[in-house]
Amino acid sequence: MNANSLYQGVFDSAPDAILVVNKDGVVLEANEAVTELLGYSKDDLVGQSIDALVPKESHADHVGTFFKDPTARPMAKGAIFLVSSKYGSDIACKISLQPISIDGPAVAVILRDARERLKAKVHLDELKQAISRLESTD
Repeated sequence: MNANSLYQGVFDSAPDAILVVNKDGVVLEANEAVTELLGYSKDDLVGQSIDALVPKESHADHVGTFFKDPTARPMAKGAIFLVSSKYGSDIACKISLQPISIDGPAVAVILRDARERLKAKVHLDELKQAISRLESTD
């Protein structure tokens, strides 16, 4: 097995969606989990701007900001971001960034589905409010 096929096998079998993006914000590579999470095929994304995945109301120059200090890190530690799916819905994700070099500086954008976590947080907040209301009626 050569190194390229090993890399591709690991990349495609990763449970999290991974996009490789160059310093200009162009998607160079996408794994199979991207299709499962967002509906986009690799062919839909490669060569396109990462901006297509950022909802208009939260648009920012995330790529440009990352390359000012290219270190491995979660985006806004603990925060959940919305990522636009192929079907027009926004998917709640935790996002981590890992600098890599593929024909120049690039970043691996790792997307972890956070929809269930977000639902659990909302439910927990509702329970806390209900307990608070019960305690205040005593």
